[in-house]
Amino acid sequence: MLRTMILRIMSRMKAVTQEYLLVHSGANSAIVSKDNIHVKLARSTVLDWQILDEEKPQNDQSAAPTGSDPAHSVRRGRAVQLFVGLLLIVAAGTLFYLWRLAEAGAQIVESELRTTVIADAGRRLPPPSRQADAGAPAAAATVQVQGFTFHGKVASVHTETTVTEPGGQRYSMRQRHFYQPSQTGWIRVRPNSALLGERQRRQTAYFSFAYYQIDSTAVAAAAAEADRVYADLRRDYGLPPAVERVVVEVTAEPYRESTCRLRNHLCLQSPALASLPVELSETEALELWFVNALAYSVSRAAVEATSQREPFHSPFKVGWRHTVYVLPRVQMRRHSNLLSAWQTTLTRWLYSIEARAPQPDAEMLAQELAHLCAAHQIAAYQSVIANAAPTDLCVAPPMWDLRYLANHHAPDRLDHLFMPDFDLTVTDPSWIDLLAFETVLDYVVATYGDDALFALVEGFRRYDTWNTLIPAVFAVSAEEFERGWQGYLKKLGEM
Repeated sequence: MLRTMILRIMSRMKAVTQEYLLVHSGANSAIVSKDNIHVKLARSTVLDWQILDEEKPQNDQSAAPTGSDPAHSVRRGRAVQLFVGLLLIVAAGTLFYLWRLAEAGAQIVESELRTTVIADAGRRLPPPSRQADAGAPAAAATVQVQGFTFHGKVASVHTETTVTEPGGQRYSMRQRHFYQPSQTGWIRVRPNSALLGERQRRQTAYFSFAYYQIDSTAVAAAAAEADRVYADLRRDYGLPPAVERVVVEVTAEPYRESTCRLRNHLCLQSPALASLPVELSETEALELWFVNALAYSVSRAAVEATSQREPFHSPFKVGWRHTVYVLPRVQMRRHSNLLSAWQTTLTRWLYSIEARAPQPDAEMLAQELAHLCAAHQIAAYQSVIANAAPTDLCVAPPMWDLRYLANHHAPDRLDHLFMPDFDLTVTDPSWIDLLAFETVLDYVVATYGDDALFALVEGFRRYDTWNTLIPAVFAVSAEEFERGWQGYLKKLGEM
């Protein structure tokens, strides 16, 4: 407001000066006041004030002065010019002082806000990517404020948090927060529609997106591919085309379990408000979250479809029941280069251990795994790709599994793959078990094409063992299929 007032004053002074110069250099004229005081403006740039006699003829009022001293006129003109110049200098100095005062006030406000934001962000720092040993230094983090945008009294603040691991690895996260002044200082507030824009809707053949204007670009990109992705995911389970639209709610509100577990309803966090790796765009984040949520939604739909035909039955035989959460991960990698790159690197490392001499011990494997996690910045992406890829091992590498790998090797035989007990004993597969099982699905797609994945999934519904499933689905023996899979793994480990 102060800056606007200063600009208006400067504009007004400029107009007055121009008016003075115009009048000063113009033709002779006379201005009559009600006190009969006339101001004559001559081309000689001399201002003469004359008090006229009321009885003097009116036509004499406009007569040009006679006998004026030229030298005196020049001196008077210079005096006027000097006065105007001094007036402009004083005005400019005053305006500069007011401008500096406004700038100083803005700097104080931003300094106070910056201090509050950094202190607040420090209390929400992400956990270290690995659990350090006792006595080991913890991860260090620094918070920087990248910029402010003021919306009335509320400030939108962009922060960047850089985390440095004890081993020297670094990653950076960015996020947007909102603050407003209070009696005790700046406080963080939840954004409303005035800050995020109006609630909007976008529909496709199978989806109805509800989102704030701030997420419109990201939603438009996700919606453009939504129908094709949905059809691909349903085809893998043998599900027919959907008949109802799925509501996709992109919201700034906390995750609502009751709402998002409803049939044909997905809840996604607003990428504009989320903590994201600096390298990941808001559009990429929303597309990844959308495919993630949709893949598991389709998996639940497959379970429901089976239950309607066969109550109390899983869509798969007991031995393949972990396919319910393995298959969505395979599907997500099909639509994400980020997930595919991490899974490929991890698989290559896992299946190259056996060929190494001397065999690495568990501690060496833990260090190598930490290096792979750092190279792919999994600590930064962990919240983004949750449930889409094995990331927990980057937080706390399971030493039991690594000791196993130091003395044995990852499964490369069909009968060594994880199979739950048929007596329904509860057994949780390790990340190695799941990764090995996923390589079978990857081999099927690489060898027989995407359509073969549906055939394999259909086999999981009908057959209990590899020896009965493989010949029925792929028309080859289980032994021949196994040799092809082993060659696939060997080639992958050598790359």
